[in-house]
Amino acid sequence: MRRFFKRPDKLEVRLRDRRPQPKDELVERITNETSAHRRTSFRPALRPQFAVGFTVVALGAAVALGALGLGGTAGDGVDTFAAKQQYGNKVTICHRPPGNPGNAHTIRVEEPAAQAHMRNHGDTRG
Repeated sequence: MRRFFKRPDKLEVRLRDRRPQPKDELVERITNETSAHRRTSFRPALRPQFAVGFTVVALGAAVALGALGLGGTAGDGVDTFAAKQQYGNKVTICHRPPGNPGNAHTIRVEEPAAQAHMRNHGDTRG
């Protein structure tokens, strides 16, 4: 099999073998400083604690803002607010689909639509 790298010539080998080597004290000092730095600054064991702490703080802030009425949900956007003002109040009813009453679920509809649902499908409020 043919080699794809160049073999070092004699000069390169001599230069590599004669290059100055660092003293053992220097190597030991650098190794100790590097390992001490790793022990103090790099602590992967704290990563889960930071993640849990951040999650708890974010969840607490969301609950507190929601309790004060300052939090919003995806369903209470500008379009929903405009629809409430334009069409009136919505009512929550328990909708029983015709032909599949076992698939009953709650929906929010306008007052006139709620009356029609209760009359035609046997739906109830709530």
